[in-house]
Amino acid sequence: MDVAHVSGPNAGPERTPDEVPIVPVAVPVIAVMLVVASVAAAVMATGRVGTLTGLAVAVSLGVLVVAADIDRRTRRVPDALVGLAAVPVVLAWLGGAAAHGLVAGAALAAVPIAVLHLISPDAMGFGDVKLAVVLGAVIGLVDARLALSALCLASGSATITGLVRRRRTLAFGPFLVAGASAVLVAAAVGQTVLAHRLADAVSRLSEAVPWR
Repeated sequence: MDVAHVSGPNAGPERTPDEVPIVPVAVPVIAVMLVVASVAAAVMATGRVGTLTGLAVAVSLGVLVVAADIDRRTRRVPDALVGLAAVPVVLAWLGGAAAHGLVAGAALAAVPIAVLHLISPDAMGFGDVKLAVVLGAVIGLVDARLALSALCLASGSATITGLVRRRRTLAFGPFLVAGASAVLVAAAVGQTVLAHRLADAVSRLSEAVPWR
């Protein structure tokens, strides 16, 4: 969610999108590495995607974490980083990932944001729309249906944060990336736990039923 530039003697010169730094100093490298590692491990643990696809998801999200931090500090989503995050997705598609999943995920994540942008550009910037397109495609590599859950989680957490901090406007990029990461990890962990419980139930049932 873009906000108006602060005016006044302490506001400083306004930055154009081309002047936004590509590599933010404030982003802890270890935080990005943790996001990449946790998402890669969780996604590949489901067994629904291969190693290369899991790595593509993790690398794209790692790049978008950097973009989200820039959005948080400058209220601008760098096009260069969004485009860079799309590269692993394209490579995964060339490697055999289903195109319909990418398209569906991108649509589910980006269309609601695009509609809001058209209604009120001041409330939702076009950078958030572009970020949502790539983020939805990343989620679509795993399960496009999770894109809507990620968007709902991002919107809800942004609303709660705004109310708690008493701020009418917030950078939406960080919430989008955090929502997507959380949904992917939660879905993977939930599926793994469910699989273990089912296997345990079947094992107990087989022991209890007399097969002779």
